[in-house]
Amino acid sequence: MTVHVLCGNDEVAIDNVFLSVRAKYVAVTSFEPPFLYGDVENALVSENLFGNDTLVVFNSFIKGSRRGVLPKVTQEILQLIQNTQTDIVFIELDEKKISTYKKMFPKAQYSTFSIPRHLFYFLDGLYPTNLTQAYSEYKKTIEASAPDLVFYFLKRRVRELVLLSEGALTGAYQPWQKAKLQSQLMRWKKQKLVSAYKSLYRLERDMKSGATPYPAEKSISLFLSFYL
Repeated sequence: MTVHVLCGNDEVAIDNVFLSVRAKYVAVTSFEPPFLYGDVENALVSENLFGNDTLVVFNSFIKGSRRGVLPKVTQEILQLIQNTQTDIVFIELDEKKISTYKKMFPKAQYSTFSIPRHLFYFLDGLYPTNLTQAYSEYKKTIEASAPDLVFYFLKRRVRELVLLSEGALTGAYQPWQKAKLQSQLMRWKKQKLVSAYKSLYRLERDMKSGATPYPAEKSISLFLSFYL
């Protein structure tokens, strides 16, 4: 059995590594919390027609832990994992939890991917009248991150704000995260926010099709100048 633990808040980097890992397997089964013991048991102990070419993936495996104690069903699944020959990947977006994985799987292969802090400063500063500060953080961000990655997170943040404005934001957001997004949303006029959202998708389309002469870095700069 081979165990990979992919940890950190850089979801793009994690996805890229995961795709390279999963390409080696014929069958892949993924689980999200809350986990059902029976489903996991079937995936781990049933024979596979392709032999050992099966990969089982757990997202946020230790979610629900209290003071280092795993939920009961997760403890039972852990026993299954420790007795299986199936290869496993754990994907954990909270880097602080990696120590718990190392206690459970000391021989696993660990890879950590973290986003530079300036990217978060840049994203949090995306609102009208804040061009100078946002652009300063943007320049610091692209010193450590590829412009294409920055564009991805820029588009995602604006999309989050649009969804929040429509009461349609879903996902595993902590109360403080939603409060921060709500504060940022209050600085936008709805019409301008929606226009910014549509503009980003046009920019993405044009960059992918070669319809714009500007690279991602320049496209982001123009977007900031127009909407902030």
